[in-house]
Amino acid sequence: MVFGPIDLGAISTPQFAAEMQRIQNWADSVINPPLTTQPQDRQPQPKPTPTPTLTAADVQAQIDAALAAERSREKGRKDAEAKAILTSRFREFGGMEGLIGDLDRLIREWGNNTDVIMAKIPETETYQTRFRGLVELRRKGVTDIRNESEYLGMEREYRSVFREAGMRDFLGPDGTQSQFDAIADLVSDYSVSVAEVRSRVNDAARVVADTSSETLEAMQEYYGLDTATLTEYVLDPVRSQNKINEIANATLLGGGARRAGLDIDLETAQGVAGFAGNNDANIGQYQPEFTKAAVVRDATQRLANIEGSSLTDSEVVQSQLDLNADSKKKVRGLQSRERARFGGRSGITSSSLDTNRG
Repeated sequence: MVFGPIDLGAISTPQFAAEMQRIQNWADSVINPPLTTQPQDRQPQPKPTPTPTLTAADVQAQIDAALAAERSREKGRKDAEAKAILTSRFREFGGMEGLIGDLDRLIREWGNNTDVIMAKIPETETYQTRFRGLVELRRKGVTDIRNESEYLGMEREYRSVFREAGMRDFLGPDGTQSQFDAIADLVSDYSVSVAEVRSRVNDAARVVADTSSETLEAMQEYYGLDTATLTEYVLDPVRSQNKINEIANATLLGGGARRAGLDIDLETAQGVAGFAGNNDANIGQYQPEFTKAAVVRDATQRLANIEGSSLTDSEVVQSQLDLNADSKKKVRGLQSRERARFGGRSGITSSSLDTNRG
């Protein structure tokens, strides 16, 4: 085999180029040794021990090995660079530390092109666990959240909603898989927007902020809930936002009535809540009305007991706030007879009792 000159300018590093030059010079000296002339007046010198003569194939093999080593070093450098870029990106995501261990395998299988690796990442179990909400949206054909960056932005908004409502612990500790799973549930199972979640959570927070035993009792009696399950309840998309607002208002109003010594039922609490419509009820506004209703109840209860009729706290509140015509008629009749019986008047007839008795 005959070697032509090697283009040393194509070599990537000075060290490698120098090594190749040395090999080239040595190869030239072996294949085309310089001609020397023995002087006539000198005695012949002992011949040195001959060294093995390398063939052209041997030289080519050394060149190929050197080129292969350089290619290996270059690939290693690019592999390390790709891993560093991807590692930095995954750390920004949070919760992707487990995927870093998969990068070596992915790079071995698919090379060091970061775009190719990123296209393969969603197939890994680590990705599907971390971005379960995004995976579920894609499975349902929902494309509003287009990529990981937008999904991370939505996660930040959800955390902000609960933090502002003073319910930070509901989602779990920041940066943990439990928090990622809780947000994924909001996204995939509940299918409610950030704005909708904010409204619902604010309603739940109004109830949670009122930690009085009366409000907690009303919530348990009316809806079978405690503060630990209230937020999950109000987030259920089966219920409309208006319904959630009514639940919060009714619970708080029921608690306010209890503080005044009244035990009103859910229907009455919802009736009072209806005055606020879709807005937040001003509980303080109704507290004086509950107090008045308690006074009326105490004043008329004696006669109701004498007559053998019943008068519930709910009926008194319904009468006081003009929620029910029958309740209003019943309470007014008792008040009228109460004044007549205990005020020195004797104008009560049996027919009037029969007419007004509840």
